[in-house]
Amino acid sequence: MYKYLLIDCDDTILDFGKSERASIAQVMEKYGVSPTVKAVEKYVKLNEKFWRLFEKGKITKERLLELRFIKFFKKYKIDVDGKAINKEYLETLTHNVFVINGIEDVLKYLKDKGYKLYIITNGVKSTQIARWNQTDLLKYFDGAFISEEIGYFKPQKEYFEYVVSNIGDSDLSNYLVIGDSISSDITGGINYNIDVAWFNPKKKKSKIKVDYEFHSLDDYYKYL
Repeated sequence: MYKYLLIDCDDTILDFGKSERASIAQVMEKYGVSPTVKAVEKYVKLNEKFWRLFEKGKITKERLLELRFIKFFKKYKIDVDGKAINKEYLETLTHNVFVINGIEDVLKYLKDKGYKLYIITNGVKSTQIARWNQTDLLKYFDGAFISEEIGYFKPQKEYFEYVVSNIGDSDLSNYLVIGDSISSDITGGINYNIDVAWFNPKKKKSKIKVDYEFHSLDDYYKYL
């Protein structure tokens, strides 16, 4: 039995996809771009591309946060201050917080079973904290590891090394990483020799072998 569950935040606990789309739609409208489904999805794909570059160490988070908006609005021939618009977007994001339906029951179940739960996230510290504080979920967690505070990020081995060191149990068989992202959560866990559970409700395909694949919240009860 595992002792420590390292659980990703966005799209594993909080419905980031819903938050992101609502927030970028508000920002687009303010800057004169019609927030059609097509336009919103265009931003989502561009943002995902930049986060993959960040995870590969090819761009800094600071540059990512600015450049995604500069590139996006340039498609509409609009010049923006990337830093300023990012600040506006993150502020908007803190007011659009959605919890994945049913996840609180899961967290209570895991806590009652004796697991120690930890949040692992690459998200922006101030935004993540503001979003968590609008939920009633933090009471289930024993701690949170935010990449900005650590100086390393998922999937870097140093990130997971820091997490394990701070929890204080060097037996990696006691840990399980749970997350929706193959490129950060799952790859990171595998590279550090920690078992992984891929939260994959959309049933995406991947060649990477995982220890568990959760297609719904019911799988938490099935496997844990």
